[in-house]
Amino acid sequence: MSQTRDITSEYRLKRVLKAATLSTVFQAADPHSDQEVAIKLLSPAGAVAGKDKRERFLHAMEAIKSSGLDSFPRLIDVGFTPESSAFMVMELAHGAGLDTLAGQPPARLLPILMQVAVALEDLAKKGVWHHNLSPDNLLVGDDDSVLPRF
Repeated sequence: MSQTRDITSEYRLKRVLKAATLSTVFQAADPHSDQEVAIKLLSPAGAVAGKDKRERFLHAMEAIKSSGLDSFPRLIDVGFTPESSAFMVMELAHGAGLDTLAGQPPARLLPILMQVAVALEDLAKKGVWHHNLSPDNLLVGDDDSVLPRF
């Protein structure tokens, strides 16, 4: 079981990238490597309290980390805050939301959607589901590569 940690003592938070009811995503820097990262912090309402929920969270994070697919941002760190909120630290992904591609020709959209389907299938084989898949949670790079946000 992961020990609780204070993410603000381990990472330099720079700005909020996205705030939602159950989570907040921050742009941050790892002071040891100076690498830019994204930190997703589950809010108290979305906290991962209890041994079973913590174990499911850690299982899901291990599945993402071991997926071996380029379709997932590289997972750098996971843990729990003293308030029992879960957090994950990932490489900072760049791109536009899939929602910005509305109206594009199917010949462009179908390969992008196939990347998403392959990534979700890989997770499902490991017993993990995204739980919040939406067009604004899928980043599309300039080369049409896709990174699901978690």
